Amino acid sequence: MKWLLGLFGGLLALGMFCSADPRGRARGAAQDGDEAEIRTLIQQLGEAWNKHDVKAFLARMADDADAVNRFGQWYRGRTQLEKHLKELHAAPFRDMLVDRSSQVEQVRFLTPEVALAHERVQEKTGRSIRTYVVQKKDGRWWIQSADVIQIGNLPAH
Repeated sequence: MKWLLGLFGGLLALGMFCSADPRGRARGAAQDGDEAEIRTLIQQLGEAWNKHDVKAFLARMADDADAVNRFGQWYRGRTQLEKHLKELHAAPFRDMLVDRSSQVEQVRFLTPEVALAHERVQEKTGRSIRTYVVQKKDGRWWIQSADVIQIGNLPAH
């Protein structure tokens, strides 16, 4: 009977040892690094926006990225988005497109290579929540989709 308990205890310990996945800990650390990279990427968007630097703003947008602005206009592809942003940042109300501050509220991984991020933004044109779908390709995170949802009414000009 003692030997049976010993055998059972040994099998239980062996099972726990074999089921422990040392890669799981490595994935957790890698995911922390990925989250930090995604947060930095989104922070850099705001910095580029405040400088009216469309090229830097689009630097990590995938070629086939989609974006929907606060008015529901849908831009398909980086080329279409770049054209819109250049026109927007050259418009007479360009000075309203500065002083953006934000905080990334959440980064949630759907897979190790795909994440969803939510950013709360305050700028002269009002408050909004931005949702990003980002994908890791060739070791770097790329924005695949960005949506802007206005909070409240737009300010009067």
